[in-house]
Amino acid sequence: MAQPQIKPVPIDKLIPYARNARTHSEEQIAQLAAALDEFGMVGAVVVRDGTIAKGHGTLAAIRKLYAAGKRLYPAPGRAAGAEPYPDGTAPATDVSGWSDAQFRAYVIADNKLAQNAGWDEDMLRLEFDGLKGLGLDLALTGFSDAEITTIFMDVEHGKTDPDAEWDGMPTFDQGDAEAFRSIKVHFDNAEQVAKFFALIGQKDTGETRSIWFPKKKNLIVKDIAFVPAEKQ
Repeated sequence: MAQPQIKPVPIDKLIPYARNARTHSEEQIAQLAAALDEFGMVGAVVVRDGTIAKGHGTLAAIRKLYAAGKRLYPAPGRAAGAEPYPDGTAPATDVSGWSDAQFRAYVIADNKLAQNAGWDEDMLRLEFDGLKGLGLDLALTGFSDAEITTIFMDVEHGKTDPDAEWDGMPTFDQGDAEAFRSIKVHFDNAEQVAKFFALIGQKDTGETRSIWFPKKKNLIVKDIAFVPAEKQ
């Protein structure tokens, strides 16, 4: 059997798999488009008889590039002098030898298997530090600013230690109120709910999940002010 070949295919001929369960936000598609623009296209969209098995998000990012008037380049990318793919096309490889079951399972496996990997955060921190020194935009890695900031936080100095954050803070005792008995009340409709709350003289917010009867004053933490002992 001949080896699969990568060929440029008009993007309008690449058909998304209707039962693809993987989703791609607009933010992620923008990240993919930025990565394609920087690094070039690595690999290809995988299709079986024109239907996509791998590359739904990539195809959306390619469309975004073309809509912005840009071209798609193979790796190592435009800056390295690569020749662009024909306008309006994407590289694709056909795997028509797969059975229907293999195709459907691969659509899931291609996404899930990558998720099963982890990160060595110490090594990741070193790599990010090196990339910053080279002037690369770390957003191209797919990590958000918040995620990158968290990775660089100094754990040794307690910046991510929740217990250390409370050192020197005032404390107060608050006992939990315990119910003598709890029961669930079920209603068939909104009218019954309204009658019940009217009967016990309490208000239903629409999000009420539990109540005290008779009603007790709620302890709202934001309304509690700490008063030093010398001012009490």
